[in-house]
Amino acid sequence: MLSKTHLAVTFLLLFSPNNSLAATMDEHLTCSLVYGALFESAKRTQHEGMLQYTKPRLQVVLPYIQANKDNPAAKQRLKEIATELEQEIRYDFVQRVSAAINAGDPVRLKASMARVFACDKAFGLTSLPLPIR
Repeated sequence: MLSKTHLAVTFLLLFSPNNSLAATMDEHLTCSLVYGALFESAKRTQHEGMLQYTKPRLQVVLPYIQANKDNPAAKQRLKEIATELEQEIRYDFVQRVSAAINAGDPVRLKASMARVFACDKAFGLTSLPLPIR
């Protein structure tokens, strides 16, 4: 039988705002698209610092995506979110972030990263500093 202390610690770990298990399905799915777009921008610009910045973000959403790859509800919701965000993420975000990286403009990059920062907050990740100065 688990002690009350063990249960309390387990509860805190599971539902802590710094734990990806506390993030909702929509946050996992949305952030997987956002982080994927950030990775695409980093890869497109071949910026090693941004590739490294993206890595822990992808690592936080990937286990959820893999665990739910056969979940019909998650698949359907991912399709819906992707459709909703396609223009914003695929075209606008990737273009703005890629241009800011290429220009080496941290102010423009930071201004383009609102969705990334929101995702970072949902998963307890530190957003700053950006690897562009």
